[in-house]
Amino acid sequence: MADAQHIAHLFAMSLAGVLSDEDKQELDAWINASDDHRLFADEVNDREVFLSDLQTLQPGYLSDREQQTLARIKAELFPEREIKYSMHRIHFLKTTWFRYAAAIILIFGIGAYLWNTQQKAKPLITSTKPVPVKNDVLPGGQKATLTLSDGKKIELNNAASETITDGSLSINNNNGQLVYGQTGRGEINGSVVQQRDNGKIAYNTMSTPSGGQYQVILPDGTKVWLNAVSSITYPTVFTDENRTVTINGELYFEVAKNIHKPFIVKVANQQITVLGTEFNVNAYTDEPVLKTSLIEGSVRVGSQVLKPGEACINGKVFITNIEQDVAWKKGVFSFSQADIKTVMRQIARWYDVQVKFVGELPTGKLTGKIDRNLTLIEVLDLLSQSKFKYTLEKKVLTIFPANTSK
Repeated sequence: MADAQHIAHLFAMSLAGVLSDEDKQELDAWINASDDHRLFADEVNDREVFLSDLQTLQPGYLSDREQQTLARIKAELFPEREIKYSMHRIHFLKTTWFRYAAAIILIFGIGAYLWNTQQKAKPLITSTKPVPVKNDVLPGGQKATLTLSDGKKIELNNAASETITDGSLSINNNNGQLVYGQTGRGEINGSVVQQRDNGKIAYNTMSTPSGGQYQVILPDGTKVWLNAVSSITYPTVFTDENRTVTINGELYFEVAKNIHKPFIVKVANQQITVLGTEFNVNAYTDEPVLKTSLIEGSVRVGSQVLKPGEACINGKVFITNIEQDVAWKKGVFSFSQADIKTVMRQIARWYDVQVKFVGELPTGKLTGKIDRNLTLIEVLDLLSQSKFKYTLEKKVLTIFPANTSK
């Protein structure tokens, strides 16, 4: 991957118009080394092919807002057949064909990345297959643990459909999603079944490990996505005046509307109250802040009322980057001027590895999007370019300064 990154670096400087004479000679030599390289270089300058490739990638890698922005740009810049393109955001791509492109985009993302309408570019294509790495770590997946009201624990995954019984309650587990039957009133099959013989409300808890994520549809129809190392505790039926759950970690909510029963999320020392809305809560204990981001609707966090596009961070309201806040739900890491420790906390949770730092920490900031379906080494190869070196042994990831002789 090192050679690919170096060539990507040369292409990046060439696209930016800052390639030195010496580097140009090296890049020209690489281009002229084979017919495949020459074809590859020609495609870099084919703006029409670039646009075609970008359109192909849209469904999986662009948010709704980005697709709307792209449509507007096309309407303004492509009134005829001439192809021009202006892109201010960066996207890391999973496919092997786009490995060179990912490296180039990373380079620009570290600074103020901008492809203006005079530059010609396309995602770089290579037929080179990735070489398996002995100690690589696969990405996380659909796995969680469900703790029933009697304390019994059930391991969940995305295997075939199964029915779980908790007393007289039936719960369906299918393809990474746990579903409680609901009638729209927070009841199961029209009857209140959460009362045990002792008269206490029955609670279930779903928790995800490092390298796990899962979805649960609660008895009232509320949809909840759990990121890695997260949990939610909830009654098997909502019969009180409100719908109250307790969480830890990071979760995304699509709350079923019920004006008669507010939905309440208890987390750390905060309480979030909603009627029906979409929001994300990041409450990892190893993160420096507790952050609630509102996608749509309205929520009250303590005494603060949020509007869409706002976040409550440690009790104060700020404008936030929603696409970045909820990127994990779409299968993407998203960083914006993030330091190495912030990045590695996410890496550790998703790949279930222990991260150690040796020597002086890299001071640069990282900006970009990376597919969470990549293997750990694929992600590290993108992140580490010119910033740091690393070793990976028995799920222990050690980060070294870039100038370390490793």
